[in-house]
Amino acid sequence: PAVAGGWGVGRIGGRGVPARVRTPVMLVASDPGGAAFLPGPPVSPGGRFAPAGGGRVAPFLRPGEPPRATGPPGITSRLTEPFREGLRVAVGGLPPAAQGIVPGMAVGDESRLPPELRRAMQETGLTHLTAVSGVHVSVVLIAVLGLARWAGVRGYGLPVVAVVSIVGFAALVRPEPSVVRASTMGLIGIVGLTAAGRKRALPALCAAVLALLLLDPWLAVSVGFALSVLSTAGILLFAPVWRDSLPWLPRPAAEAVAVPMAAQVASIPVLVAFVSETSLAALPANMLVAAAVAPTTLLGVLAAAVSPVFPSAAAAAAWLAGWPARWIAGVAGRGSGLPGAGVRVRG
Repeated sequence: PAVAGGWGVGRIGGRGVPARVRTPVMLVASDPGGAAFLPGPPVSPGGRFAPAGGGRVAPFLRPGEPPRATGPPGITSRLTEPFREGLRVAVGGLPPAAQGIVPGMAVGDESRLPPELRRAMQETGLTHLTAVSGVHVSVVLIAVLGLARWAGVRGYGLPVVAVVSIVGFAALVRPEPSVVRASTMGLIGIVGLTAAGRKRALPALCAAVLALLLLDPWLAVSVGFALSVLSTAGILLFAPVWRDSLPWLPRPAAEAVAVPMAAQVASIPVLVAFVSETSLAALPANMLVAAAVAPTTLLGVLAAAVSPVFPSAAAAAAWLAGWPARWIAGVAGRGSGLPGAGVRVRG
C-alpha cells in the first residue's frame, strides 16, 4: 500500500514494515474514473511497483484496484475548478475540434481534444499550442500589460500587474512544474520584449536558468526545460526584430505574430535532436497559425474568467475563440496530409 501526495509517495509498507518516504512516483491507472480527480488530494492505491528506468520518477505504480482519494483536493484546485468547468460548458456548442483546442490553449485542458486532431497536430508540429508554455504566458502578459498601460498604469506598477497576472494564470492552468517553469520564462521573455531590452533580458534569462537548476537539478536533463529556455531566448533575440519588420500591423498584433514564430524557430533544433522525428510542415504550419494563437488563447482565458458570473458572456467569448481555433484545426488537418509531414531523423 502507498499514499501518494503532491510530492509522490509519502508512506510505503511491505511485509508488515512501514516507512515514510518522499519519492516521486508515476501512478499508471487504466480506470477512467481516475481522470476525474482534481490535483492535490492524497490517493491511496494498492498495487505493484515497476522500475522507471532512471530520471526524476523513482518507480511506476500499477494499482490493483481503482485509486481512491483519502482527502480533499488542494485549495488551488478548489478555487480554479469552477472557472475550468465554466470554460468546458461555454465551448459545449462549438464543433468538436474547437471544443478541444480552445480549452487546451487557454487553460491546458486537453480532455476534449479529438484523437484524430491530436495526431494531426503532432504531425504538423502544433502540439505545443495545447500545452501551456512560455508563449501562452507571453501572449496573456502582452494583453494584460497593454490594458494596464491603457488604464494609466506606469513605472513600478507594471511589474506588479505582470506578477499578479502570471500568478493568477498559473493557478488557473494549475501550477504544475512545467507551468511554473513556463511562467518564469514567459515573464522574462515579455519583460525583455517590452521593457528591459535585450542587453538586460539575456543576463536575466541566464540568471533564471542557473537559479532554477540549483533549485531543481533534474531540470538539467529535461527536454521541456531546454525547450522553454530556447523559446524564451528566441522571443528575446528574434521577436523584437520581427515585430519591427511588421510596421503595417498595430504593435500588439505584430507582437502576437512575432512571439510564437520566434519561439517555434528557436526550439526546432532540440525537437529534432530529442524527438527523433520532425515535420517538414511544422514551420509553415506554425507560421500559418501564428496570428490565431493570441485570439484563441485570450478569448478562451476571458471565457474562463467570466464563466462563473456571466455564463452568456463566456459563451460569446468561446464562440469568438472558436473561429481562430477552427483555422488551427484546418491547418493541422491539411498539413498532416502533406508529403514529409512526419520525417524520421537518424543519428
